[in-house]
Amino acid sequence: MSLLVQLKDYRRTLFYTVLMLVLLSNLTMFYSVKSAKVMFYWAFYASFFGVIYDFHWLQKRHWWVIAPIALLGCSDLIWFSWIYIGSPDYDEFNGYLNTGKRLILAAVIGYYLLSVMPKYHEMSRTVIKVTLILTFVIASGVGIYQHLYLPGRVDFFLGRATNAAYDYSILSAALIFLLVYENVNRKTMFCSLLIFAVSYYIIFQTGTRNVMATFPLLIIFVGIVKLRHLGFKPLIFVVLCIGVVMALSYQHVIKPKFDTTINEFNRYETTNGNLDGSLTSRLAMWKIGSSLIARHPFGNSLEDRWHYAQEYVQKHNEDRSALRYINVHLHNEVIEVASLMGVQGAIVLLFFYFSLLGYAYYTRNPALFAVMMGIIVCGLTDVLFGSREQTIMLSLLIISVVLWHKDRLPSSQRA
Repeated sequence: MSLLVQLKDYRRTLFYTVLMLVLLSNLTMFYSVKSAKVMFYWAFYASFFGVIYDFHWLQKRHWWVIAPIALLGCSDLIWFSWIYIGSPDYDEFNGYLNTGKRLILAAVIGYYLLSVMPKYHEMSRTVIKVTLILTFVIASGVGIYQHLYLPGRVDFFLGRATNAAYDYSILSAALIFLLVYENVNRKTMFCSLLIFAVSYYIIFQTGTRNVMATFPLLIIFVGIVKLRHLGFKPLIFVVLCIGVVMALSYQHVIKPKFDTTINEFNRYETTNGNLDGSLTSRLAMWKIGSSLIARHPFGNSLEDRWHYAQEYVQKHNEDRSALRYINVHLHNEVIEVASLMGVQGAIVLLFFYFSLLGYAYYTRNPALFAVMMGIIVCGLTDVLFGSREQTIMLSLLIISVVLWHKDRLPSSQRA
């Protein structure tokens, strides 16, 4: 009897160890990337041990979460292996090699947690909720500190303000709908609206145009789709928050960004994309990337893409501004993946997007729906899964909000 008790304690301890490592990895991502990576790897080691020595079958419906993550990782690894193994251009530090490996590790973590989760569901929901709230509070504190005391854009010490804006906005959106979904009352509504107000102001301090424009629209859209309605008062509050934040940030953020956007678009038109600029270079990269996909639909190496871009610019005498950034990525997730991994790679990416979006809609999980909408929207102007740090954070956040969600499907629809 004592042996059974010890075994139960071991299983519970292992489960909550992995869960806390996952949650703390996302929490520390906003001030210490190194700590976040270490916790991610330890979560994998513990999960792998759990899968091997305490195996549980994963329920069929949860394969719709794990399979897209694993397939996206496999797509990166297959492309890298096909193109670079045995090639003189082989590079063990290739971004997609490392991103692919991290997605596979995240899938193993997700497999373990989701297969064991039914035994410890209720307490897990509370742990996840409290830790995500704490993550938002710490991230917001770091953002406010940087805004008040450090020069430049808020970046949560990630090194890139755009990446910071994507991570923070997706976390904030998930938390807003997590709170409202659990219990719709004045308290949760007030907390969610406060989160929106604080996060939207900090997003403005990152200076990231995509998120500045789309964050409130994402909240309104997810609210309408998943909650059927926002309610008149919350909608008015959202509009007022948008107005206040825009008024406070107009002179030092909005007007300069707006003027820069108009000037860069005009510059692209008048110079055929040959002068550098954030928007100018993006438009040039998208044009060259689309041309490359049409010419080579089954994929390329990074080196082939670079050579094609050089030839394209020389032949057409346009879009020269793309050459400065094209070796990094094309600043659009679908175009980036299709230009390297071909149409088949883009299909895998779209499957990842829409299978998880459909799963969120079918299981009535507004937090997951918000995360996936955020990933899709941010991917229109940047590449999220080219960054090892963002790959860790977003994959673990997806797993966390699926673990949090309590299935409310009728028993007849459960797999």
